[in-house]
Amino acid sequence: MKIPKYWAKGETDILMQRSPATGEHIGPFACWGWSDISLEDAKIHGEKRAAKFGKLFHDGNLPNGEYAYSDRPIREEILDEWFHQDKEAPYVAVTRNAYGCRVLNAASAMFVDVDLPEPSLSKILGHKIKTWLGKTDPPPHEQQEIDALSILRKLAKSDTSFGVRIYRTRAGLRYLLTHLHGDPVSDTTAQIMTYLGADPLYMRLCKMQECFRARLNPKPYRCDMRRLKVRYPWQDGTAKEELNVWLEEYALKSEAFATCKFIEHLGNTTMDSTIERVVNFHDKETRATSRLSLA
Repeated sequence: MKIPKYWAKGETDILMQRSPATGEHIGPFACWGWSDISLEDAKIHGEKRAAKFGKLFHDGNLPNGEYAYSDRPIREEILDEWFHQDKEAPYVAVTRNAYGCRVLNAASAMFVDVDLPEPSLSKILGHKIKTWLGKTDPPPHEQQEIDALSILRKLAKSDTSFGVRIYRTRAGLRYLLTHLHGDPVSDTTAQIMTYLGADPLYMRLCKMQECFRARLNPKPYRCDMRRLKVRYPWQDGTAKEELNVWLEEYALKSEAFATCKFIEHLGNTTMDSTIERVVNFHDKETRATSRLSLA
């Protein structure tokens, strides 16, 4: 898993040209650097990145959109890690994302996120007309879920060893394959995810981070919660205090919501101890077996 322990900003002496928007000079170019060794090593890495990208900007060669997302791992605080006794690298890391939500990052427990977009107005109106005419077709969003799950059921039917836990989320579906340990960067994993209709952005993130991810807490804005304004690493004690105040308020407002709802365990229900621990933790933290509204 690519989840660095240390983050620090590095600067370069290269000054950028005048801003095209304001005509003002922009100061030394800074970039985040990361490391698993130390803050100093992270700063050195940041300085190297700043020199590289500062020169690109100075020369008028703007990096394309790939730079912002795939050039670096996501900057998140590590809250907890799980290790096997005989291995140095963790097989699970719990982090806090920019929204303030905790995220389960798994080296091999294969989560698959499937987004189901909001039906178009024409489909909604078409369904209402059919209902008026006495037809009993499922509503458009429910039909999307039926169609997505039919693909999953077809895959499960083709392999008797196949096992998967199915969850409903606010925006679609979440699958957790329970019969195997996946490799987040392999072509086989990409093929399975593509076949199941996984969100392309989620697939890209898994490959870049070299792990599978599952958000454990409701999205704050869906709980009528204000945005978290500070980012990790916390700049000072004031920023950390602001985080703590925000977390207390968020805990209260998110009590009425679940992150996902467990639907069924399809196919083979046998799990090894590692997958079983992930399942138990995930279901408890997401409140997957509660009857709470999804957020």
